[in-house]
Amino acid sequence: MLFLQEIYFYKDKGHSSMKTPFFYPFVVALMLITAAGNLAAQDIKGGVVKYRQTTKYNFETIFNPEGDADARTKEWLATLPKENEQVKVLYFTDKTALYEEDPTEKEAPARGLQRALMGAAMSKPPQPELEKVFYDFQKNEITRQVMFMTRNFLVSDPIKKKNWKLSNKRIKVLNYSCLGAELKKGDDTVTAWFTPEIPISTGPDEFFGLPGLILAIEINGEFAFIATSIELTPPKTGVLSKPDNGKKVTQEEFNKIIEDKIKEFKETGGNRRIIR
Repeated sequence: MLFLQEIYFYKDKGHSSMKTPFFYPFVVALMLITAAGNLAAQDIKGGVVKYRQTTKYNFETIFNPEGDADARTKEWLATLPKENEQVKVLYFTDKTALYEEDPTEKEAPARGLQRALMGAAMSKPPQPELEKVFYDFQKNEITRQVMFMTRNFLVSDPIKKKNWKLSNKRIKVLNYSCLGAELKKGDDTVTAWFTPEIPISTGPDEFFGLPGLILAIEINGEFAFIATSIELTPPKTGVLSKPDNGKKVTQEEFNKIIEDKIKEFKETGGNRRIIR
């Protein structure tokens, strides 16, 4: 089953802006790939994809923002890793999908990194941490299991369209032909590499909305997610289930909870103690 969402791009003509359907370039690309020999794509009933998720850190800006730290602090900062890798997994069928940390390869960060992350968390306003993402394509609903200040929340929201813009670049990931699409997320440029050879409109984390499975994500030109293995057989029974661990809230309610906690953090001055 192929999930196609209406995708738009914008062209400037003089001083005006024109909204043009971006459906036809995708159709052409899909036809080219199909003609290349993957006519069996429509028979895909489900699968399991493992991703390498890379998180980059810049502890220098947190613990030594003025660049005048003492020798001991600088020595400590030099020992901290610049990035961390996790193995995540996406289970999917043509009706639902679940993205989470791979339970078979779950590994806690090194002790030094854990302490640095704790210190960083205490020196800035609290931030939610995404643990799982569940897609219900039939109900057009996305549910996120989010950890915020030691509490779990289940945040449900309709699956909304993203303004992806197709690029003319193409790459191969695990021998699958992938097309590129871009969007802006705050100050970041996100590039998704998706393959119409696996016609499921989802991907890692909260990236979705393209006519094919997203196998890689670049953020500002650096890979943040990339598929490391693909198994095109339906997930085992019971694996692909909707998260149920947490307080159920709407996105609006959750936004208010975060807003209140950040306000409280600023009013109290936060906790600036750094853990070594």
